[in-house]
Amino acid sequence: MLEEFNTSYEELYTTIIDEHGRLITVPLRYALRREGKRAISEDKFLEIKRNKIPFKFIKIPDVPETKDFLRLSHAIRNVASFDIGSVNEDQGLMMKCVQLYWQFKAGLLPNMIYNLIPDSRLEGDLSQLMPSTAMKNLKIEATADKALYELLKYDLFDPETNGIKESSVIKKWADARGITFSFNHFEELFITILKQTFRDNIQNEMFRPNFSGSSKKTLRKNYRQFIKFITDCIEDKLKIKECENILFNMEWQGYPILALWELSHQNNSKEFVRLWKQYIKAHRALIKLIDSRVYWKNFIPYQKRKGTNNKEPIQGVLTEDGCISWVWC
Repeated sequence: MLEEFNTSYEELYTTIIDEHGRLITVPLRYALRREGKRAISEDKFLEIKRNKIPFKFIKIPDVPETKDFLRLSHAIRNVASFDIGSVNEDQGLMMKCVQLYWQFKAGLLPNMIYNLIPDSRLEGDLSQLMPSTAMKNLKIEATADKALYELLKYDLFDPETNGIKESSVIKKWADARGITFSFNHFEELFITILKQTFRDNIQNEMFRPNFSGSSKKTLRKNYRQFIKFITDCIEDKLKIKECENILFNMEWQGYPILALWELSHQNNSKEFVRLWKQYIKAHRALIKLIDSRVYWKNFIPYQKRKGTNNKEPIQGVLTEDGCISWVWC
């Protein structure tokens, strides 16, 4: 839970975002109760029963950027909203872990952008609630998300109107292909991309009747192919066209990258070149996350043990403190 913290009153107050997306200032005790009710409601939807719910309050300084930080944090947290409930206990526990992961991302990623909380303090607070491997993966993923965020902002954001640039390469690219560009702000597109990625790579995977056909080896190969494509290391024109088609079929997950990839072949500003290189570097690092991949079959989570190709089921365990750990069945 990340909120603005103001101690200038006799009673402590905090700024939250209500169910209508509005920023409102409320007593801290009200905000804490509200957050507790939300956590209980999410558990109930996933049929999880916990005696305790781990909680960490993180202070954010009251500065001009705080409201933008909170809005972005709120939108990122709400990405991990499942359309349907869990089928069994282990699936429910994994869905809860995913929600918590995105809740942590909703703190880490906006802070990477706005730098309101010292990194060491925020990461120290988050590491008390999540395993070290998950924390390491989160930092890698959030760095890649930040790189995309900054590219979209560079191309789309008009600071004078707080809207979309008329000169935006992404918008012109979409318009030229008859693709509806319905976004009024670059962050709307950013959140749309996160939602599509969550739906395709996480939610849909959890409800597969059989394992997805992609092994870790195949996933690494495909991702390296993507990196080669955006770095212009593919000479075969058919393979280039294949990569373009794959990205095009990914809709808004792929459209901006295709537009910016075409822009990268032109004479560009130093700032764009820096951001494009930053994006490539951050996405190369994402290959490491493949080793932590969870597979699904008939609503049961599986992982591969190190050094083997065998997928084995894993089981969630609720601790007395309300935390979730995973063991081999």
